[in-house]
Amino acid sequence: MAQTIKHRRGSVASVRNITSFGEAEIVIGSGSVDGKVDGPIVYIGKPGGSTAANDYAPISKLYTGAGLPTITVANYGSTLDGLPYYDSTNKKIYILNAHSDGTSGHTEVILTKNSINNFATEVSGAAASAGFGGSGIFESISAVLYKVDGKNLQITGSGDTALDVSQSIKAHNINVGVPTSNDWQSNLNGSYFNNFTKDTDVSEVLRFVAGLLSSSAANPTPNTKTYSSISEAKSNTNTGTAPSGYIPNDNDIDDIGYLINNGFAAVGGTLFPSKTIYNNTGYSINYSSVAGGSTSIQSSADSQLFSLGSLTSGGATSFSVKGTHSFRFNNNNSGTQTEVSSSTSTLTNTSFGTSNGVKIAKIETVNPAVIPAAFQDGKFSGVFS
Repeated sequence: MAQTIKHRRGSVASVRNITSFGEAEIVIGSGSVDGKVDGPIVYIGKPGGSTAANDYAPISKLYTGAGLPTITVANYGSTLDGLPYYDSTNKKIYILNAHSDGTSGHTEVILTKNSINNFATEVSGAAASAGFGGSGIFESISAVLYKVDGKNLQITGSGDTALDVSQSIKAHNINVGVPTSNDWQSNLNGSYFNNFTKDTDVSEVLRFVAGLLSSSAANPTPNTKTYSSISEAKSNTNTGTAPSGYIPNDNDIDDIGYLINNGFAAVGGTLFPSKTIYNNTGYSINYSSVAGGSTSIQSSADSQLFSLGSLTSGGATSFSVKGTHSFRFNNNNSGTQTEVSSSTSTLTNTSFGTSNGVKIAKIETVNPAVIPAAFQDGKFSGVFS
């Protein structure tokens, strides 16, 4: 159904005095409100409404003015309730509402992390007036907070604590401060330390101390020797030869034929010619590492220690040695291999010391009470016997 658009000139205050309220009716009010909200303001009659003073609702843009407008119930009724308004003086947004005193009915719009998704930081009114957009010491540049040039930040607190930070502080520098006992430049005559004051940067003092202690604080150095080769050690290697011209009493002609056919004997000759026979049942063999290269840094005077790299969180880094034994059987004098078998084993040490012939040792620094070790060396000796 078509509606009549009523246009009344003059102050928007006259809207409340319309004698005949029209539901869904459009009303345009000109003029201004308290010299701050400049019209025109467009109203629509509320469905189900009955009075002009209460049931014409404003619909329009975000109005802007310097300061808060005075809107009383007596002058405007509730015809301006709900109108969005920006106070350019205090840089705040309000929803306007009429009140008996003219200003107390306005509701300030405060944006917090609870009212807008992903608005993770709540800025209090005090912080806003002290820094953002005001005359404070901070300004925002590309979402990063910077201190305004020429302005200082002063933090005060109770007792000896003015600033308590639960985690680390990353700063370009910080003053060394005031000692609780002897002050700087007190009893330091003739010393370079007498140049320092409470305003000296901590980095300057630490750098000077580092220079004094550098000779006794050598950096941890590794053993530069490397694993070069493996050595083989045999024991109980007594040998002998088979008796010439003798055949055991419990052997028959087939056994002799087998030896002759496979080259282990010859008619009129000796048994197992040119073969070394180990005749000690305690025969054994084992293996050890051989270090190569040279170094002046190692955990002990043992010349066979070689580098095993860095420690792990101050503890030993695991060291393993893997070995494979192969066994073969030759049933002929020509050395043709007829049967084979093998086994593999891994020896591992995870701590300082020697375990199953595998050794790990910590390389201490020149000043271990102050500078912790960082490297290890080791070797393996007599393994896989």
